[in-house]
Amino acid sequence: MDKILTPQQSQNWQTYLLSKDRATKKKPKPTVAYAGTRGSYTEDATIKYFGEDVSRIPCRNFQDVFKSILGGMADYGVVPIENSTTGSVRDTLELLEKYDCYITGETQVKVEHCLLGVPGSKLEDITDIYAHEQSLMQCQPYLQSLVGAKRHPYVNNAIAAQFVKDQDDKHLAAIASRRAAEIHGLDILKEDINDLDINTTRFIIVADHPERSQSDNKVSLSFSVGHKPGALVRVLNIFDKYTMNLSKIESRPSKRRNWEYIFYIDIEGALSPELLDTALREVIPETIDFRYFGMYPSGL
Repeated sequence: MDKILTPQQSQNWQTYLLSKDRATKKKPKPTVAYAGTRGSYTEDATIKYFGEDVSRIPCRNFQDVFKSILGGMADYGVVPIENSTTGSVRDTLELLEKYDCYITGETQVKVEHCLLGVPGSKLEDITDIYAHEQSLMQCQPYLQSLVGAKRHPYVNNAIAAQFVKDQDDKHLAAIASRRAAEIHGLDILKEDINDLDINTTRFIIVADHPERSQSDNKVSLSFSVGHKPGALVRVLNIFDKYTMNLSKIESRPSKRRNWEYIFYIDIEGALSPELLDTALREVIPETIDFRYFGMYPSGL
């Protein structure tokens, strides 16, 4: 390498090299953890990616999905990472930073939110609505029309539907899918309440190891840079030098120090491991923190 690395940079580089050496193929009959309960969009994504017959473990929240993987209870996990209208899922990005897991694939599910109530309830009965915070944002124009109805962020839409079913109160409603309504025995009070028809959520497949396949064409990583003029530009120029397409770049507070940010980057295209190695040999010395999340086939 051309530059002398700091101890932290050297550790980052060795972590990346180790991740390459640990690369494996997908298990043929995996157990998959997903956030939510039956009827959640995350379960839909799990079935879409792995098939209907895959062994599934429902988890109450995103963190439990990661814990299930690292605890050996599941081979893979499925969590939402981005919505086409409301952006990235903050909790998932933070969990990728916290836990030693890798992205091994992705898929997307079209979101068609419905307002669900117990059998016999009517729209004019509803005083309280439960849903994941992202869903509340995605349905904001419609929810504003329900004057007086309070909105309650909930851990998951399908779990919110189960909660409404268990309470058996005609004043309560949940935002969830048609499938969730069927599974939990709720009435659909209003269909398609999300504000945009193109509303789609991207889900990632995570595991405790990286994987490689011939169809890999996407890389996800994160890093921080120092408070120096041109620090970020130098990193971006390296990607440009090797004609790498940055399909996404996003910054979020690091929560370690004030006014320090983590940059999340997706790279897409014809990416050979050799080209990636060459580029990252130049990128990592320019960073303070570096995380390699995986190389995998794009599902978009």
